This record gives sequence, structure tokens and C-alpha cells, in this order.
Amino acid sequence: MRRIIPFLFLLLIPVSVFGTVVDYIIETVNGVPILYSDVRKYQSENKVDKETALKDLTEKSILLSEAKRIGITVPESAIETALITLAKANGFKNMEEFRKAIEKSNLPFSELKKKLKEQLLIQRLLDIKVKSKLTVSPVEIENTCRTQSQTTRKVYYVQIPNKNFLNKIETALENGSSFKNATEVCQTEKNCQKGFLGNVEKGTLLKEIDKAVWNAKIKVPVTLYLNNSYYLLYVTKEEKNNCNKKKIREKIMKEKYQEELKKYISSLKNKAIIKTFTP
Repeated sequence: MRRIIPFLFLLLIPVSVFGTVVDYIIETVNGVPILYSDVRKYQSENKVDKETALKDLTEKSILLSEAKRIGITVPESAIETALITLAKANGFKNMEEFRKAIEKSNLPFSELKKKLKEQLLIQRLLDIKVKSKLTVSPVEIENTCRTQSQTTRKVYYVQIPNKNFLNKIETALENGSSFKNATEVCQTEKNCQKGFLGNVEKGTLLKEIDKAVWNAKIKVPVTLYLNNSYYLLYVTKEEKNNCNKKKIREKIMKEKYQEELKKYISSLKNKAIIKTFTP
């Protein structure tokens, strides 16, 4: 009578050839095995260490197990749509061309379909259990806008070693001339530099210049002497940047999603049956 070897005993025996271990079960998650080769392959594909690879594969297995438990399914049509989208995103004209390229890369097409199905299952699970429960209130958006909105000043400058020329420009500006007209004297002074410094945020310039810019009154020129040159700074406008509420909402939602995802995976992990094996 043929003796039947218990399944658990088989789990503990590494697959070997002439005494050299080539693969073995490193872990089971709710009874589903994770092979040593799976970990090595994940390491290679994602450029991560063994610990990170095993952690990611464990979490993936936990999520797939939960999707199966609550009866989430993915129709074949959804997988086909995902394949078409993937093919187009990678510049392939049709599915046949895409299929040949995949198989040429030593990845069976069936394996790609399996991976896509797993991704879709996990995504549907997370949409139901995490994403659908998240909200971002108008108050949250407004509060974030207030803290993130930045004031800028529109600043023009003149740099010149000759103080007399600088005084002429300063006087012209004080008398109401535009910056362009007031700085025409620079055309006869070869060492005179002038221009638009930019829409400046506080703290982004050299300390002395930054202080002068933000202490200046609008359309009142200020001068300072720095590094053997005279500077004239002319602030024409101060603006508060508009808050992009759509981007703010997306940012808050992303942060909430990441936080709740960690909590959800942690709760599933606490309930999962995870067994680790040593070869």
C-alpha cells in the first residue's frame, strides 16, 4: 500500500536538485504559499531588499485573500480593457503586437493577465473598504489654503557702483516715472545693471536684500550698499497666490487614503494566519 505524505510535511521540504536548494515555501498567508523564488523575483523587479519584498508580497496576499473572502470578482471584460489600456500606454498598435512583445520578454501572457486580475481585485477591495469612506470637507480645504497660500512681491532692481546715477533713478521713481523710464540713464552707464527680479516670496533672497524688499512700501524705492555696489529695489505690487482648491482636495484625499490604507492592512494582518518556514 502506497504511503501518503501529509501536506504540511511537504510544505516544509524545499525543492532541491542534487542537494542544492532551488526553491521553498518561505511563508503562508491564510494557507496560500509565498515561495522563495517569488521573493527573489519581486526583489529583482522592484529593486528592493528581501525584507521589503516579503512584506509587500505578504500584504498583497492578505488583500487578495480578503477580496476572495467577501466575494469580489473581476469580469474577463475588465481584464481585457486593462490589457488594451496597458498596450496603448506602451505605444503598441494592437493586442497581437503587445502579446508578442510580452512573450519575447520571457513573461507568459497568461502571467500578465493573472497579475492584472490581482491588481484589479485589490483595487476593487480598496475602493469599497477604504476609498469610498473618505471625505474632504470644505473647511479642511479652506484651512489648508490659509496655511499654504503665499504672498509674493513684484520686484525690480538696479545695481550700480555710481551713487549719483542711483540717486537720479530714485528721484525719478519718487516723482512718478515708470521703472522703464526712470532707468534710461543706465544706457549711458556701462556698469549699470537693471531688470525684473521676479515675483519674490519672503526668505528666498539674500538676507539683506530680502529684508529690504519686505520692509519696502509699494512703489517707494529703497537703496542699500552691498558688496561694493549700490542697489535700488522697487516693489510695484504685492499679491497673495490663489489657492488651487482642486489640487488641495486631491492632496488631502491622498494623505487620508494612505493613512487609512495602513490601518486597513494592519487590521487584516492582525486577523490573518501567517506562518513562516525556514529551509
